[in-house]
Formats: sequence, C-alpha cells, structure tokens
Amino acid sequence: MAFQVSTELRSKRKHLMRVGESRMDYLKRAKSKLKTAEAELLASDPLYGRCHRSFLVRDTMELVQSWFPDIGTFGVEHVSAGQNKRSPAIDYLNTGDLYDLTLVRTNDRYRIACVGDMIERGNYQ
Repeated sequence: MAFQVSTELRSKRKHLMRVGESRMDYLKRAKSKLKTAEAELLASDPLYGRCHRSFLVRDTMELVQSWFPDIGTFGVEHVSAGQNKRSPAIDYLNTGDLYDLTLVRTNDRYRIACVGDMIERGNYQ
C-alpha cells in the first residue's frame, strides 16, 4: 500500500530558521508541529487509520521535514528494536551524522535526541 502525500499539504507551511535561532530551538519548533502534521495526514487519507503505524510515522516526519527546509535532514530512517527493553525501535530524520541532534520517534513519542547515543545505550546488533 503506497500513500501519496499531496503537494498542497507539503507546501502548506514553510518555517525558515530565524536569525540567531539555535538548531535546538528550530528542532523544538519542528517537534511542536509533528502532532499537527499527523492529524492532517489522517484527515487527508482515511486509509492511514487502517494501515501499519509505520506508514503514518514516516509520512509525518517527511511532511515536517518539508515544512522546515532548514532542518538539514535527508529522509526518514529506521532502526529495528534490539534485544531488551532499553532497545526500542527508532524512527528518525537522518542528518548524516548519528551524533547530531534530530527528531526521533521511539516508544510512541516524538523527541529530540542523538540516535548514536540511543544506540550505544541500548542492545542493538
């Protein structure tokens, strides 16, 4: 099942980095829009409610990435769950550096984190 996020929805908002704004503040602004993006995707295509949650997560993060062009990421990546409770599945916006701050979804929550640090703390193969 393939979903096509409409061009209208992708170009709806553009949030550029403000002069003097830190990367962390810009990521916080982007994180605050994740629930809005998720709700808009669910409203735009009712099939999202009936498919695996990973499709909605991927498209939500890609939509926020298109709204925040200065975020400096290159798509959504996934790390499968590891061997124990401290190693949940991770979806994140790829910055090209695992130790750079980025938007992450794990344990059904969006957060700002370094994926490399999360992988080191967990038990991933």
